[in-house]
Amino acid sequence: MYRLTVKKQAIKALLKMPKQNAQRIRRALDRLAEDPDRHDVDVAPLEGRPGFCLRVGGYRVIFERDDKARTIDVLRVAPRGQAYRQ
Repeated sequence: MYRLTVKKQAIKALLKMPKQNAQRIRRALDRLAEDPDRHDVDVAPLEGRPGFCLRVGGYRVIFERDDKARTIDVLRVAPRGQAYRQ
């Protein structure tokens, strides 16, 4: 099991979105924390920068993973079209 930390920006985004979508993202994050290599979570490495993207419906969760410390840091939660902007 990995320890999940969520940045303030991601928490704000989760609070602003419809409750059903936020719950769906939370369930996906829980599955990810159990085992980041499972096949039922849609994770892809980011191109051109370090990190990963978890795809949940029309939303993207940008995160970094540290296997030695067994942590997952959620950096950003945003709609698909806005998630990759820096």
